[in-house]
Amino acid sequence: MGDPVIGRFYSNDPNCTNVIKKGGSSGRESRAGAVKRIVSEVEAIGDFKNKGEADWLYELIDDRNLEVTVQAGLITVRVLLPLRLAPNGHVQADAIIVGGYSVHGQSTIRHRPDGTYGIYDGKYDFEMHWNMSPREISREMLRNFGTFFGAPISGTPFQIHYHGNVGTVIPYRP
Repeated sequence: MGDPVIGRFYSNDPNCTNVIKKGGSSGRESRAGAVKRIVSEVEAIGDFKNKGEADWLYELIDDRNLEVTVQAGLITVRVLLPLRLAPNGHVQADAIIVGGYSVHGQSTIRHRPDGTYGIYDGKYDFEMHWNMSPREISREMLRNFGTFFGAPISGTPFQIHYHGNVGTVIPYRP
């Protein structure tokens, strides 16, 4: 069964086997068709619409080799730590993706010699977070309440490939 408000499935439909109901429509599509549609939409738009879309993809797939490409130029990252020299010689820092995208959360960015920033590819693996800072507590509690009751029942991690330069980088400020 699905919840069109949160855009997620929270149980299997007893009337069909291995078939997914599209949110809010009477049409049906196969699990493979739903995965193909979501991946196509993400790659056409350049990013995920929201985290729920990534959660849904995680729940639907069983292909550990799935890789979704998003455009790094559409995201904003906030640098969490000062830039440092990594063992491989790259200048990098921990960062968090901010704004409406925020599907992948924390990642690592690379400061390239030409002055641009790239973001390292990462694996999307569903998890819940608790952030108890005063500014975030109500938002995080609401999100985790919805996540708990709409959480993927099962799922397979998939790779997110970031293509191009990061759109906006908010520098580290101690």
